[in-house]
Amino acid sequence: MIDGALAAARAVHFAATLLLEGTLAFRVLVGGPVLASGTDARSALRPLDGIAAGAFLVALLSGAAWLFLLAAEVADSTISDAVADGTAWLLLTQTQFGFAWQVRAIGFLLLALCMIAAARSPQPSASDTAACLLSIALTGSIAWSGHGAATPAPLGTVHVAIDFLHLVAAGAWLGGLLPFLIALLILKREDAFQLSRRFSALATASVFILLPTGIANGWFALPGVAALTGTLYGKLLLAKVTLFLLMLAFAAVNRFVLVPQLASDALAKRSTTRLAIHTGCEIALGVVILAIVGALGILSPVEHHHSAAALIRVLS
Repeated sequence: MIDGALAAARAVHFAATLLLEGTLAFRVLVGGPVLASGTDARSALRPLDGIAAGAFLVALLSGAAWLFLLAAEVADSTISDAVADGTAWLLLTQTQFGFAWQVRAIGFLLLALCMIAAARSPQPSASDTAACLLSIALTGSIAWSGHGAATPAPLGTVHVAIDFLHLVAAGAWLGGLLPFLIALLILKREDAFQLSRRFSALATASVFILLPTGIANGWFALPGVAALTGTLYGKLLLAKVTLFLLMLAFAAVNRFVLVPQLASDALAKRSTTRLAIHTGCEIALGVVILAIVGALGILSPVEHHHSAAALIRVLS
C-alpha cells in the first residue's frame, strides 16, 4: 500500500513542479514578450496566476507527503510510527534526500515571495523573472532525490547534471502545455499566432535537450539492453519512451502544420481548434508519462522491486 502511495506522491509532485515551472516560464519567455506592447500584459495572462498558485500548493503538499511516505517505506511501518520512532526526522536531517528537501523548502518560500510580488505588479517585472528562475531550480533539484544521486562519483555528478537538464526541459515543454492551451483559447488571433510560434520554439529546444539526456539516463540506469525487457523497470521505461514519441508526433504536426496556418484568416479558426485538441492529447500523454515516472523512482533498474536497504543506499 505504501509503495502505491509513494509512487502517486512522487508523480503528483513531479506534475505540480513541472506545471509550476512551465507556467512561470511561459509567462516570462512566451506570453510576456508577445503581449509586451499591450496596455496590460498582466491582465491578459491573469488566468495563469491561478494555475501557478494551485501548482505551488500541490507541489508543497505532495513534497511533504513524499517525505513521510518514504520514511514509512524505509521503516517498513505506518507513517505515524515512522514519525514517532524518529525515522522521518533521521530521513530529513541525516540523508541526502532530506538535505535536498530542506533546501527545496527554502526555495519554495523564496518562490512564494517572488510570486506575491509579481502578482502585485501591473506589468511583467523582475519578480516574474526571479520566480521563473527559482521554479527552474526547484524542478531541476529533484535530480538529487532520484537514481542519479545513487550513482558513484565521479559519474554520479554527471548523472545528476543530466537529470537536472532533463527535468528542466520537461518542465518547459510538458509543464507549459496547459498555460499554452489556455492562452491560445483566450487571446486574439494575431497574439495567438505569435504566442504559438514562440512556444513551439521553446518546445523544440526542450526536445533537443530531452532526447540526449533521456538516452543518457537510460544508459546510466540500466545494466544492459536485456534489462529493457527483462525487468519491470525496463518495461516501464519502454512504455515511457513510446508515449514520449507519440507526444513528439503531435508536437511535430502542431509545429509544422497547424501553427503556420494560424497566420491565415481563412484557416485560423479551424487550426486553433485542432491545435487545442492536439495540445490536450499531449497533456493527457504527459500525465501518463508522469505516472510512470512516479513508479520508476521506487523501482530498481536491476530488480523487479526495491527494498528499504536499496532506498537507504540511494538516499544516504
